[in-house]
Amino acid sequence: MSVEDFEIRAARLDEKDIEAIVHQRRAMFFDMGHRDERALESMSERFRPWLKRKMEAGEYVAWFAIAPDESVAAGAGLWLMDWPPHIVGRGKWRGNIVNVYTEAAYRRKGLAWELMRQRWNGAREKGWRR
Repeated sequence: MSVEDFEIRAARLDEKDIEAIVHQRRAMFFDMGHRDERALESMSERFRPWLKRKMEAGEYVAWFAIAPDESVAAGAGLWLMDWPPHIVGRGKWRGNIVNVYTEAAYRRKGLAWELMRQRWNGAREKGWRR
């Protein structure tokens, strides 16, 4: 299976996609060695309403690589921060890449790289330079 076998799509503001992002964020921290289940659950519970607010405001956008079985194989998020006027760059938004995660069964296929490549190109098209 290669990256061409996966559909890349934007995450939607619905419960299923929000839960997929929350799951991947939790799994990402778990895989990084944060194994305190209570802390992971607390973070997830606090992250869920933050994520929904940011997605509703258009300040958080995410994309998924969808496997042939229609499961979410990988995801990446972009938090658009309202940036004060600055010497470097004139744009209002500064992007912060967050929550990049690939499910274990789909690793080493280039999915995270493809998500990032497409996001860099999409950000450039919108004038988000930094």
